[in-house]
Amino acid sequence: MQKVNVTFESMPSAIGLLLDRTERLEQLYNKLAETKTEDTALTGGKRIVEAKKVSKKYNIPMPSLYGKVHRGVLKPLRMPGSRKLYFDLDEIDNLLSNK
Repeated sequence: MQKVNVTFESMPSAIGLLLDRTERLEQLYNKLAETKTEDTALTGGKRIVEAKKVSKKYNIPMPSLYGKVHRGVLKPLRMPGSRKLYFDLDEIDNLLSNK
């Protein structure tokens, strides 16, 4: 982003530019909010993510994550036709807060 010097004479065009950019940001935000709502609607309101993303987000090594599944500490979800494991982020949050 480049710095622009605004003078009194250029103020109306600068305000117009700010309003245009604000409107664009609002549109992008609304689109993102709709997408998030659709994502949780498809999963019954749960925040479901792949094992790799859980590992990265919470800094849990993949072998440790799979170990928790094997010991029954975590219950993975499976999508039809996929071998990947998915997890409910709320369940992960609860597990980590109870440590």
